[in-house]
Amino acid sequence: MASRSVESTANTRLGRAGIKEFSDWPTIPQLYLNKEFVGGCDILVSMHQDGSLAKMLEEKGVLAPAEGSSDSGTQSQ
Repeated sequence: MASRSVESTANTRLGRAGIKEFSDWPTIPQLYLNKEFVGGCDILVSMHQDGSLAKMLEEKGVLAPAEGSSDSGTQSQ
């Protein structure tokens, strides 16, 4: 699965304020999956620490297979 980056206006003062207002969340960066707000940096760190971030990303199908896994199309030697 390929990854893609999304360019945003979050680096401008107006963009930073706008995204905080849009999501009603005070911190950036912010993660959106399938047009749904997941959380800001503080929430993502907490989700990473308790394992729920990886689980959610797996469930949403946005994680690339690990190198050498059978899903990657290559075989480990």
